[in-house]
Amino acid sequence: ADDLGDDMPELVGSHLALLTARVARMEQLHADLLAYSRTGRSANTRIQEVFVESLCRQVFEDEVQRLKRHWDGAQPPVCTLHTIVDIQPQRVAMDSLRATLTALIRNALQHNTGPERNVEVTVGLEDQMIDIIIADDGPGIPERYRDRIFGVFQVLSAGDGSAGSGIGLAL
Repeated sequence: ADDLGDDMPELVGSHLALLTARVARMEQLHADLLAYSRTGRSANTRIQEVFVESLCRQVFEDEVQRLKRHWDGAQPPVCTLHTIVDIQPQRVAMDSLRATLTALIRNALQHNTGPERNVEVTVGLEDQMIDIIIADDGPGIPERYRDRIFGVFQVLSAGDGSAGSGIGLAL
């Protein structure tokens, strides 16, 4: 597109934009498939002590930057993270926890269409298990789809819009 400059026909520009969007989706699908293939493998499990709040903040910031890089609108949304954490550092399977948080936070930011996107992460300890609740102010998932969203390749919207690979929540 850069080589053609102002001489590029409008149809060529729209086809290049569509191709670029589809390549980005394919790259995301590839990355998600690799992450899914590694899920639960003991050889790849890296146990590490982590401040869960810090990890949530890091994942949130990464996902906000990702959202802004792919933003088509004039003004990207304002994204805010609120955390309520009532635990000390915990020993966790770092890669699995990061992948899970990334999928949930990405979902919360990506499927909210408002100019402001608020995500609240509550972390606690219950029966020696880490309890993480991620809430957002997006449209939510219709009740009739809630049973299927955690299956592999399940998306609620298709096309080149906001749909992901359908793997993230299955992690």
